[in-house]
Amino acid sequence: MNLAAPLGLTALALAVPVVALYLLKVQRRSVPVGYLRLWEQLLQDSQRRSFFERIKRWLSLLLQLVILLALVFALSDPRRKARPDEARQVVLVLDASASMQTLEADGRTRFELAIEAARAEIQGKDPADEYALVVASDRVEVRCPFERGRLRLLAALDGVRVTGRALDAPRALAFARAIARDQPHPEVLVIGDGAAGRLKSEDTAPVSSRVIPLRLKSVGATSENVGILRFSARKNRSLGTDYVLARVKNFGTTEREVTLELSLDGNVQKVLPRTLAPGAELSERLQLALPQGGVLRLEVTSEQDAFALDDVAYALVQPARLHRVIVVAPSAAALEPYRVAFAAMEEVIDPASQALTLSEFAALSPEDRASDLLVCAGALPPDLPPHTALLLAGIPLPSFLPAQELDHEERPTVWDWDRTHLLNRYLNWRDLPLPAARPLRLSAGKALVQSYEGALVAAFDQDGRQVLWLGFDPGSRLFPFRLAFPLLLRNALSWFEQESRLLLRANYSPGEVIEPLGRVPGESVEVSWFPAGAQEARVESLPVREGRFRFAETQTPGPVSFRISRRGPGGVLLSEQATTAINLFEPDESRIAPAPLEAPSEAKQAPSVSEGSGWGSLPLQLWPLLVGLGVLLWTAEWITYHRRWTE
Repeated sequence: MNLAAPLGLTALALAVPVVALYLLKVQRRSVPVGYLRLWEQLLQDSQRRSFFERIKRWLSLLLQLVILLALVFALSDPRRKARPDEARQVVLVLDASASMQTLEADGRTRFELAIEAARAEIQGKDPADEYALVVASDRVEVRCPFERGRLRLLAALDGVRVTGRALDAPRALAFARAIARDQPHPEVLVIGDGAAGRLKSEDTAPVSSRVIPLRLKSVGATSENVGILRFSARKNRSLGTDYVLARVKNFGTTEREVTLELSLDGNVQKVLPRTLAPGAELSERLQLALPQGGVLRLEVTSEQDAFALDDVAYALVQPARLHRVIVVAPSAAALEPYRVAFAAMEEVIDPASQALTLSEFAALSPEDRASDLLVCAGALPPDLPPHTALLLAGIPLPSFLPAQELDHEERPTVWDWDRTHLLNRYLNWRDLPLPAARPLRLSAGKALVQSYEGALVAAFDQDGRQVLWLGFDPGSRLFPFRLAFPLLLRNALSWFEQESRLLLRANYSPGEVIEPLGRVPGESVEVSWFPAGAQEARVESLPVREGRFRFAETQTPGPVSFRISRRGPGGVLLSEQATTAINLFEPDESRIAPAPLEAPSEAKQAPSVSEGSGWGSLPLQLWPLLVGLGVLLWTAEWITYHRRWTE
């Protein structure tokens, strides 16, 4: 026998006043009577019955003490001691994903309800049972290994916090089964809302030939939510505009009036009232002019929205900037068409851009050769500046490109081109009369425009340097050059900038570690972000090891900025900023309507105690039996008193 709450035995002290009330003698009053002999006879009869009266009083006292004893033991929560072969090993999986932040009607979150359910499960467990506490989202964390002590389990439960991450339910269950399968009496208990990823039968399939019982406890009842599924911004540097895309969905069961508020660095740009039917999805495409760039914030407001984490999303707009371009050609006459192109691109070309002959370029200092793009038209300088993007047009194939030059084509015919590539935007290559060209057979890189013989336009990434190869001289024919080449150059500048600055993805999920997509110069980077509940940005320095850094403070949605410093030509310190945003774009988390997790029928069976009769077949918790016994005895005492069997 074990007592789950031994302090309840202190209530046995109530037996003292109960006994005292029975032993207390009531003092008889003196009453004058008219004739004493009549009362003497009555007193003699009373004395002859006193022995039986005392027995009746002691029987009543005994019943009262037994009733008190039964209730005190019920308060102490007595349990039969489970045999070692009956003790369970339970893996308690607690859902700590984003949807558990949903507010319920009583003002508590689902996570608070789940913690309460987990605490009740631990407090009500048999002392012989072992529990392991596992916290699940897109990651699985063991907060407490198999443990019998309630205090350690409750202490581990107190340290659990809800996250903004999505739930990978199959992964969590697979982990729980893996740590439970070697136990003699394993069981898996999942406590969550079931909203993020309904478990299928194959997810809860038994390990090998053994069935591990699965219990599911669902919390929460709210289902109304409107959430953001996508929010992005893209700058069209060719046209000087920014395209913003927002997708919003009503995950609830009723029609909702919503308001979309778009702001840039805290200044409201658009306010869009909309109506969303149940289950409907809305896509908003906006074209804005945001040359200064900044942080775009989209907020969706609606009544009775119980899940706030998907109501706000962020996107970063890059500021517009002018590009310094240097064109190198064998002669001054060959440079004239490029000067014409520069004049048509004043909004994107830096005034410091130059069109130079080979000898003029060779006379420049290393600092003056630095540019965003070096166009080599019919001539290739022997000393190329490092890290500068190259556009090679109409020159023999240089040795550093992984390709083979094919036979010369006098009149190349375009067979196909990559219409999705940024370089080919707004260009119809089939209608352009191309000059004589040198097609390539590529060993690496990507063909962007192809003739029947090989690649006429190709893109390469050579040790971090972006190279664009044109197998023809676009200046050899003035008419198509004037119309097409400025657009081609604009697209090339946009592509070079996009590729060279693509150190981060546009969006990361909460909890996801941010790492650069390419190598980063220097020994450290400076990161700026907004921690949970902070009104001001926090700035820290991250070490760079082997060209990479890691940033893991991504629990809270919001913008994150990285400032990367490196030494340029002549030792000049150059600073570059890379930005991204943390957003929750997880439909399974925004779909907050509780759904009981599915499991195969064999896994739904609760673990059974040993069969048979006698003490071993009694339930582990005995307090309900003791309460019932106390009520039964109280009823018996009440009946005996009113039947005059006891007084």
